[in-house]
Amino acid sequence: MDKDVAGYASVHREPARWTRSVGELRINAAQRFRGVGRGRALVAEVFSVGQSLGLRKLCGMLTPEQNGACTAFERLGFRVEAALQDWVVDRRGRPHDILVMTIDLDGLTNEVA
Repeated sequence: MDKDVAGYASVHREPARWTRSVGELRINAAQRFRGVGRGRALVAEVFSVGQSLGLRKLCGMLTPEQNGACTAFERLGFRVEAALQDWVVDRRGRPHDILVMTIDLDGLTNEVA
């Protein structure tokens, strides 16, 4: 029996009153499960969870080098709202920019195209 984790998704919220209607989406799919709809199914569930929590917006942070993930987020309706220069550092100590991508949850259904 294969016991690898296929993927996970979570929503993180800050307790501050001025940001409590926004959740941060964190998602990861194992390499062998990418491109087969696993991430899309996880995001659909996260949309539903976000709406049930009363969130009005979700955001995700990706590096511009994550081409596949950026494309997937855009197909789901996320849009780039900010680009932060040299925001993260990789394992080799090299800085990378971060794209902050968001989607409004108002009017979304749990059916992700």
